[in-house]
Amino acid sequence: MVLGGIHPKYYVLEDPRTPIARSARSAMELADAVVVTGERTGGATAIADLLAVREAIGDFPLIIGSGLTPKLIRTQLSIADGAIVGTAFKKNGVVPDEPIDEELVASFMTEVRKLRS
Repeated sequence: MVLGGIHPKYYVLEDPRTPIARSARSAMELADAVVVTGERTGGATAIADLLAVREAIGDFPLIIGSGLTPKLIRTQLSIADGAIVGTAFKKNGVVPDEPIDEELVASFMTEVRKLRS
Protein backbone atom coordinates (compact mmCIF):
# COMPACT_ATOMS: atom_id res chain seq x y z
CA MET A 1 0.00 0.00 0.00
CA VAL A 2 1.28 3.47 -0.87
CA LEU A 3 0.43 6.16 1.68
CA GLY A 4 0.43 9.71 0.31
CA GLY A 5 1.26 12.38 2.87
CA ILE A 6 -0.17 15.82 2.17
CA HIS A 7 0.79 19.10 3.81
CA PRO A 8 3.36 17.10 5.80
CA LYS A 9 5.52 18.39 8.58
CA TYR A 10 9.10 19.58 8.17
CA TYR A 11 8.94 21.13 4.73
CA VAL A 12 7.31 24.08 3.05
CA LEU A 13 4.81 23.54 0.27
CA GLU A 14 5.76 24.83 -3.15
CA ASP A 15 2.64 27.00 -2.87
CA PRO A 16 1.68 27.35 0.82
CA ARG A 17 -1.73 28.69 -0.21
CA THR A 18 -2.73 25.31 -1.67
CA PRO A 19 -5.85 24.19 0.19
CA ILE A 20 -5.49 20.88 1.98
CA ALA A 21 -8.61 19.59 0.20
CA ARG A 22 -7.01 20.15 -3.21
CA SER A 23 -3.84 18.36 -2.09
CA ALA A 24 -5.97 15.46 -0.82
CA ARG A 25 -7.81 15.08 -4.12
CA SER A 26 -4.48 15.10 -6.00
CA ALA A 27 -3.05 12.46 -3.65
CA MET A 28 -5.94 10.13 -4.48
CA GLU A 29 -4.53 9.75 -8.00
CA LEU A 30 -1.09 8.75 -6.73
CA ALA A 31 -1.61 6.77 -3.53
CA ASP A 32 -3.78 4.11 -1.91
CA ALA A 33 -4.53 6.30 1.12
CA VAL A 34 -4.16 9.96 2.11
CA VAL A 35 -2.12 10.72 5.25
CA VAL A 36 -2.69 13.92 7.23
CA THR A 37 -0.24 14.87 9.97
CA GLY A 38 0.21 17.39 12.72
CA GLU A 39 2.81 20.15 12.63
CA ARG A 40 5.52 18.06 14.31
CA THR A 41 6.34 14.46 15.22
CA GLY A 42 3.93 13.46 17.97
CA GLY A 43 1.83 16.57 17.39
CA ALA A 44 -1.90 16.00 17.08
CA THR A 45 -3.42 16.07 13.64
CA ALA A 46 -5.94 18.93 13.55
CA ILE A 47 -9.57 17.86 13.52
CA ALA A 48 -10.30 20.65 11.02
CA ASP A 49 -7.72 19.15 8.64
CA LEU A 50 -9.17 15.67 9.01
CA LEU A 51 -12.69 16.94 8.37
CA ALA A 52 -11.64 18.97 5.33
CA VAL A 53 -9.80 16.02 3.84
CA ARG A 54 -12.63 13.58 4.60
CA GLU A 55 -15.08 15.88 2.84
CA ALA A 56 -12.74 16.21 -0.14
CA ILE A 57 -11.98 12.50 -0.59
CA GLY A 58 -15.24 10.86 0.49
CA ASP A 59 -14.77 7.15 1.26
CA PHE A 60 -11.16 7.04 0.04
CA PRO A 61 -8.88 5.78 2.87
CA LEU A 62 -7.74 8.52 5.27
CA ILE A 63 -4.87 7.91 7.70
CA ILE A 64 -3.82 9.98 10.72
CA GLY A 65 -0.08 10.52 10.45
CA SER A 66 0.82 11.86 13.87
CA GLY A 67 -0.30 12.59 17.39
CA LEU A 68 -2.98 9.97 17.92
CA THR A 69 -3.26 9.23 21.64
CA PRO A 70 -5.81 7.23 23.65
CA LYS A 71 -7.51 10.52 24.54
CA LEU A 72 -8.02 11.40 20.84
CA ILE A 73 -8.92 7.97 19.47
CA ARG A 74 -12.70 8.32 19.61
CA THR A 75 -12.74 11.75 17.98
CA GLN A 76 -10.09 11.22 15.33
CA LEU A 77 -10.80 7.62 14.34
CA SER A 78 -14.48 8.49 13.90
CA ILE A 79 -13.23 10.55 10.92
CA ALA A 80 -10.18 8.62 9.71
CA ASP A 81 -9.78 4.98 8.73
CA GLY A 82 -6.50 4.29 10.48
CA ALA A 83 -3.36 5.79 11.96
CA ILE A 84 0.39 5.61 11.99
CA VAL A 85 1.38 5.47 15.66
CA GLY A 86 4.84 5.77 17.18
CA THR A 87 5.44 8.31 19.92
CA ALA A 88 2.16 7.46 21.68
CA PHE A 89 3.79 4.12 22.53
CA LYS A 90 6.82 5.72 24.21
CA LYS A 91 6.83 6.97 27.80
CA ASN A 92 8.97 10.00 26.96
CA GLY A 93 7.57 10.71 23.51
CA VAL A 94 9.94 11.85 20.79
CA VAL A 95 13.23 10.57 22.19
CA PRO A 96 15.70 8.70 19.96
CA ASP A 97 16.04 5.02 20.87
CA GLU A 98 13.21 5.27 23.41
CA PRO A 99 11.73 1.76 23.71
CA ILE A 100 8.10 0.96 23.06
CA ASP A 101 6.17 0.61 26.32
CA GLU A 102 3.87 -2.43 26.35
CA GLU A 103 1.48 -0.83 28.86
CA LEU A 104 1.02 2.21 26.63
CA VAL A 105 0.30 -0.06 23.65
CA ALA A 106 -2.22 -2.04 25.73
CA SER A 107 -3.95 1.14 26.91
CA PHE A 108 -4.07 2.50 23.38
CA MET A 109 -5.54 -0.71 21.98
CA THR A 110 -8.13 -0.87 24.77
CA GLU A 111 -9.48 2.46 23.50
CA VAL A 112 -9.36 1.26 19.89
CA ARG A 113 -11.36 -1.87 20.80
CA LYS A 114 -13.97 0.27 22.56
CA LEU A 115 -14.43 2.29 19.38
CA ARG A 116 -14.64 -0.84 17.24
CA SER A 117 -17.42 -2.40 19.35
